[in-house]
Amino acid sequence: MARPDDNTIVFFLLVFINQLASLTGETVSECFNGSQRSLQIRCGTGHMLRITKAFYGYSDRGLCSYSPGDCTQGEHEAYPCTGRDTCSINLPSGSFGRKLTNCDNRYSTYFQVEYSCEKVIDTYDICKPNGNSVIRAQRGFISTPKYPKNYPNSRDCLVKIIANPSQTINLTIIDMDLQINGTYGCHDWMYAYNHERSVTLCGRRTNEKLTTLRSNEISIRFSADGSISNKGFWVYYEAYPPLPVTTSTTEKFTTETKTIKPSPVYKPTVKSPVQATEKQQNTQPKEEKLPFVAIVAGVIGSLTFILIVLLILLVYRWWHDKQSSYRHKSQHVEYLDARNPAFRSSTGTEFQGIEIYYNC
Repeated sequence: MARPDDNTIVFFLLVFINQLASLTGETVSECFNGSQRSLQIRCGTGHMLRITKAFYGYSDRGLCSYSPGDCTQGEHEAYPCTGRDTCSINLPSGSFGRKLTNCDNRYSTYFQVEYSCEKVIDTYDICKPNGNSVIRAQRGFISTPKYPKNYPNSRDCLVKIIANPSQTINLTIIDMDLQINGTYGCHDWMYAYNHERSVTLCGRRTNEKLTTLRSNEISIRFSADGSISNKGFWVYYEAYPPLPVTTSTTEKFTTETKTIKPSPVYKPTVKSPVQATEKQQNTQPKEEKLPFVAIVAGVIGSLTFILIVLLILLVYRWWHDKQSSYRHKSQHVEYLDARNPAFRSSTGTEFQGIEIYYNC
């Protein structure tokens, strides 16, 4: 029996991956040389279809879905089924689809759509009655009332998205169909702004990212007049970069896990010897603090007593020296008179009434 070569293995592997992707409901594709002339997508009740990418592809191996190395060209059509729970997309007529200008003018061999099914309850109505006009969730969807059906007339609604100061809010227009005013204005419009910039949008758009608004706070206002109404808009927002998991959250999760799974040997009414020993060790430092305080108090008291005694001795010495100086005052004067010829007594006529001493 011949062993299959590497190209054959890769071929069947790609086919298997394509089939697996189709089963998950995220990718659907079809060849142009087949009998099926449309793509069918079903999300189910309570879900909204979001088409994230649609493109034509050329495969030189005859595959009916994308594989690495294929040449592709995007399709930017606004499909009316966006936002609904089912969708049918017709393929171009003919056996080869469309000519791909960026693929050496080759004709496409298949058409592929990538999509997701979002829950209706995850979309916030911008005109929600008694709703919160401030949104703080990290990601979500915002739409006009009754989307994907036509919105009601005469509406003026506002919602504000607030993220962490370290984050930037990215806005993507998944689907938009707002009434325009000829070629120069808007009857109905979406006005998005922050504290620096703003943008006003209307008409038809699909999968368009708003790069002009980059901040952690963005407000979105929807205004509709009293005339004709259209489908409205469906917007996706996401705060980037994602916030890290906080320590408090981790500790809370750990505590809850321990509560759910208690230890089988835990005995709350019995104290183990280890616990008793630890308790004694914890109380020991409190007993050692008492003699240390007593020693310090004794030393301070002794030093104070010595200082008082020294002070008394100094005062006594000062008083004794003063008394001695008075007793020997006359002798001292006679001594200066005998030793110093420049001494004059107060009996002269120059300094009457003044007694002067010269100490030389």
